[in-house]
Amino acid sequence: MDSPNLQILYVSLHTDSPMDFALLQEKCKAKIAKCTLPQALQMQKCLQQDFDLILVDALAAASGIEEACVTLRNYFHDPLLVLVSNLTEEQFIRLYSEAVDECIVAPHSPDLLAAKIHSWLRWTTAEIANRGELRGPAVRVVKSGRRGKSPTEHKEPPARE
Repeated sequence: MDSPNLQILYVSLHTDSPMDFALLQEKCKAKIAKCTLPQALQMQKCLQQDFDLILVDALAAASGIEEACVTLRNYFHDPLLVLVSNLTEEQFIRLYSEAVDECIVAPHSPDLLAAKIHSWLRWTTAEIANRGELRGPAVRVVKSGRRGKSPTEHKEPPARE
């Protein structure tokens, strides 16, 4: 069986993760590197590897979510998705303003999580292809012709006479 081409970095902000990695890997067709925040920042392998997406598990984190996400954003430029629960509107606004691309609120199903991951990967690979920085899944998107048109690529309909 071929190894998956998509690379996801899963960062847990707590020690006990209820995540079913086998199920997530199967649904996303991705290779998942698992670590804690300090491990992610200390591991030279993680800092040099080109990930397609960063998934942060903050479900059991009582505090420090915003700081952790800002720290990750300083090191990684990949889409940053955070699994959260029990946040206020102000906390969501700060997360989105400072570092996070998507908050996924618990409870959620593995199917919803996989759908959101695929959605973000679809957008980011199309953006990479638009900029000409072809790598990983972006190459497949361009070659298969599945890339959608950006708003600037759409032409105005001809004027009626």
